[in-house]
Amino acid sequence: MAGVLACTLGASLAISGCGGSKVPELTMPEGGYDGRKVEITFANTTGQKLNDEIVAAISRFNETYPNIKVNIDNGTKNWSDFHDKIATQITGGKQPNVAYCYSDHVALYNRSKSVIAIDEYFLPGSGYEDVKSTTATGTVTLGLTQAEKDDYIDAFFAEGSNFEDGHTYTIPFAKSTEVLFYNKTFFDANNLTVPTTWDEMEEVCKRITEIDNNCIALGYDSEDNLFITMCEQLGSDYTSYEGDHYIFDNQDNRKMVEKLKTWCDNRYLTTKGTYGTYSSNLFTETAADKVKCYMSIGSTGGSSYQAPGSTDGQAVFEVGVAPIPQIDKNNPKTILQGPSVCIFKKENAYEVLASWLLVKFLSTDIAFQGKFSEVSGYAPVTKSTFNSDTYQEFLSEAGGNDAGLTAQAAKICWELSQKEGAFYTSPAFRGSAKAREQVGLLLVSVLKGQDTIDVAFKKAVQECKQLG
Repeated sequence: MAGVLACTLGASLAISGCGGSKVPELTMPEGGYDGRKVEITFANTTGQKLNDEIVAAISRFNETYPNIKVNIDNGTKNWSDFHDKIATQITGGKQPNVAYCYSDHVALYNRSKSVIAIDEYFLPGSGYEDVKSTTATGTVTLGLTQAEKDDYIDAFFAEGSNFEDGHTYTIPFAKSTEVLFYNKTFFDANNLTVPTTWDEMEEVCKRITEIDNNCIALGYDSEDNLFITMCEQLGSDYTSYEGDHYIFDNQDNRKMVEKLKTWCDNRYLTTKGTYGTYSSNLFTETAADKVKCYMSIGSTGGSSYQAPGSTDGQAVFEVGVAPIPQIDKNNPKTILQGPSVCIFKKENAYEVLASWLLVKFLSTDIAFQGKFSEVSGYAPVTKSTFNSDTYQEFLSEAGGNDAGLTAQAAKICWELSQKEGAFYTSPAFRGSAKAREQVGLLLVSVLKGQDTIDVAFKKAVQECKQLG
C-alpha cells in the first residue's frame, strides 16, 4: 500500500509547524476504519437552508457509520474571517477535521503541513482503494476506486492539485462559476442581442444607456474576478508559482484597466466596490426613479438573488442566463469557484479516516449532491449526479425565474465543464489570496478615480510583496 505504508504503522510521529506547534504525521491503520466511536468536526460557511441539507445527509451517513459523530461548525459566514479563524486554530492544534476551503486557504494552512495529501492516502494508487471495511449496512471500499475518481467532473477534481508540489489536497464539494444574468423582457422589447464577446458587450452597453440614460448597463459583483478573468482571457500575466509571484503589473493589464475605467465613466459598467451595493440589487430594481442595470455578472451559487419581485404572482421581468462574454469565443475562459473540502491531520488516525469517509460520502452521494445543487445554485461535482433522472428533471425546468433560474445557471455550469479548458483556477501559493485581494482593490481605486493606473498598480504590487 504505497501511500499508506509509507507511514510506519502503529508509530506516532510529529513534524514541526509554524510557531513551534506540532502537526501530527499520519499513521494510517492498515485495516482501515474498524467501526469504533469517533467524533469529528466539519467547519463550513453555510446558512440555514444548506446546513439543513448537510444535516439530513449526515443522518443518512450515520446509517452506515453509526459511531461517527459529526459536529458542524458554521458560525462564521465570511470567507476571509473563516480562513483566518482556521489558521489561528492550527497554531494551537485546534483545527477542525474537515473544512470548506479554496486553494488559497490550503496554501496558507500548509505552511505548517496541516492538510493531508489525499493522493497519498485515498486516491487510486495509494493502496486504500483496495481496503474494505464492514459497516452497519454492508461492505465499503475506503479509498476511491478508479471508477469513483473518474466520476468526478474532470475540471472540478483537477482543482484539488493546483498547488506548487502537485499533490491533491482538496476534494470538490459544490462548484460554481460566473454567468451573465440579463433582463430578457427588456432585451426582447428593444431587440437587443445577448453579447458573447466583450466587443459585443460594449456595443450592447452603449445601446442600453441610450435607451435609459439613468441606468448603468452592466453590474459585475467581483472586481477581483473581473481583473483575473480578463487576464486569463487576454493570456496576460497575473501570478506565478515560481520566482516573482506577482506579475500582474504589465502593459496588457494596464490597458485592460484603462478600458474598464472608460466603461465605468460612460455608465456601461459598475462593480460592488465601485457603486457600494451588490449588482443583483441594481439588477432587480424596478422603481422608475431608481438607478438600475439590465445585466449582472455574478456567481451561479447566488442565482436566486438575481430574481426580481413579482406582482399578482407574475415576475416583474423575466431573467435570462448566459455564459460570460469572452475575448475569444473559441477559447473560453471562466473562473471556477465554489467550496472544496480539505482534511486536517490529527493525532488520532481514526479521526482522519472518519473525516475521509464523510468527505467521500458527501461528494459522491447522488441524492445529497442533487438536492444541495437545487437549493443553492451550485453545480454537483459528479457526472452520475448530473446524469441522474432526478437531476435531469430539475434541469428540464431551466427558464424563467425562481427554481428555473437556478436550473439555468447550473445547466450553464455543466455545459462549460464539458468544454476542455473552459474553467480556470489561479496558482495557489502563500500570498495568492493577497494578490486576489489587491487586484480587486486596484480596480476599484481606478474606477472610482481615487488613484491613477500607475499608482494603483504600484500600490498593489507593493502590498503583495510586503507579505514576503
